[in-house]
Amino acid sequence: MWPALDANEQPVGAIIQLAKTANLRQDAAAVNEALLIAGLRQHELTEVAQKLNAQLQAEIAERKQVEEALRHSEERFRALVTASSDVVYRMSPDWQERSQLDGRNFIASTSKPSRTWLQDYIPAADQAQVKKVIDEAIRTRSIFELEHRVVQVDGSVGWTYSRAIPLLDAKGEIVEWFGAASDVTHRKEAQDLADYQKRLLEALAESVLDGIIIVSPEGRIIHFNQRFLKIWNFPPEIIESKSDEAALRWAANQT
Repeated sequence: MWPALDANEQPVGAIIQLAKTANLRQDAAAVNEALLIAGLRQHELTEVAQKLNAQLQAEIAERKQVEEALRHSEERFRALVTASSDVVYRMSPDWQERSQLDGRNFIASTSKPSRTWLQDYIPAADQAQVKKVIDEAIRTRSIFELEHRVVQVDGSVGWTYSRAIPLLDAKGEIVEWFGAASDVTHRKEAQDLADYQKRLLEALAESVLDGIIIVSPEGRIIHFNQRFLKIWNFPPEIIESKSDEAALRWAANQT
């Protein structure tokens, strides 16, 4: 016995060849046995075909879901670009590739995918910190959020507050990241200037021999130097701690 094939060389049955025998009953038994084996094989082929078809249908359905999710993500991204004044960007699930970036004249725009975006847009000294926060967001499938330095469109270094959310599929796996980044350069520069002026004021206050205390128009104590504490006989441990909070607490207890 051997399989019978159709024009596409697919098995459709079995060909049975019988040798001459003197016993008709033996011939009949051989035929029955051959037909039974052929039927079993045909049943097995049917089961295999059914399993393959079910698997194919599942793959088609999954592909349609992915295509639908991508279509929705495209629509959401276009809506975000239209409605936002911030920089908007899209990243691959592992952040290895930035697929799109609208820089809003803050950083350079591009519609071409890039796998060197980290080196192109983030100063070398900040890349490790940015990568660390990205890796944690990927691991936890949570929002990426970070204020960091960035190379501006004119080549100078500015500051941005960046936030990206992961888009998940039906299995909870990350499909893509949508992000928005705002230009906080002026705020950061003003903050740095204020911090510098505060440190300068403190240094000047400590360099004079007079006791100095600075009070706001509302009557709130802003700063005092160590000489002021000594003049007013603050305890040595308070002076040595150089703690404004401890000094104010001690002074309040004396009144």
